[in-house]
Amino acid sequence: MKHLTLEKFVDWMQDYRRDKSVTEDSLIEDDMGITGDDGTDLLLDIEKEFDISFLGNDGSIREAFNLQPNEYLFHSEGVRGIFDFLFKPKEIVKPLTVRQLYEVIISLSS
Repeated sequence: MKHLTLEKFVDWMQDYRRDKSVTEDSLIEDDMGITGDDGTDLLLDIEKEFDISFLGNDGSIREAFNLQPNEYLFHSEGVRGIFDFLFKPKEIVKPLTVRQLYEVIISLSS
């Protein structure tokens, strides 16, 4: 991977999400509106663009992003049914900024 600076990554994210203003402190989900399948697509595009893998030893992204059980990077898409509302554990979405995403990319490229 070519040397990636935070400034270059912010520019890449701005190109990725042209309809939103992006800064290093932008929240991926709340400020940029990237959630659900769009979040998965973003991570796949980053893996391809920067030649990294977010997948850890367990085959998930949990290790890379230090996610706890029941903690996710993005809300799931769709409306939850009454059964899910009553019996399924609540999704806990870990806030992720552009800067934090950049730091994960850098740590994985070392």
